[in-house]
Amino acid sequence: MPTLRHTLISASAGSGKTYQLVQRYLQLLTLGVPPDRIAAMTFTRKAAGEFVNRILLGLASLVESEGRDPHGAVLREVLRSLPRLRLGTIDSFFAAVTGCFPLELGLPVGAAIMAEAESKLAAKGAMEALLSA
Repeated sequence: MPTLRHTLISASAGSGKTYQLVQRYLQLLTLGVPPDRIAAMTFTRKAAGEFVNRILLGLASLVESEGRDPHGAVLREVLRSLPRLRLGTIDSFFAAVTGCFPLELGLPVGAAIMAEAESKLAAKGAMEALLSA
C-alpha cells in the first residue's frame, strides 16, 4: 500500500469540501484502508449526513460500474462497520473522546454536549444574567 498523508481540507461554504472528503475517503477504502481506521469530520450535522450518504452512493456506483468485486466487499464492510465509523461532526468526535476520559479531564461523569435548543437557552440565560449584573 502506498504511503498516505493525513489531509486537512479547509475552505469556505459551497466550495466542494464534502466532495473532496468523499473522494479521499473512497480512495482510502479502495486502497485497502479499513473503514474503521479512517476519521472524517465536518462542522455541521447536515454535511456529515450528506457525507455518509455520498460515500455509500459512491461505493454503490463503483460496484455498479466496475463489477461486484472488490468494491462489493468494501461496500459490505462499510455497511457492517457503520456504528464504529468516525464520520460525523467535529463536536461529536470530541464528545466521544471526552466521554472516554471524563475524570481525567475534570468533567463530571455523564457530561454531554448540549443540544442546539438547549445551547440557545443557556446562552440566553447567560446573557440575561450578565446584563442584569
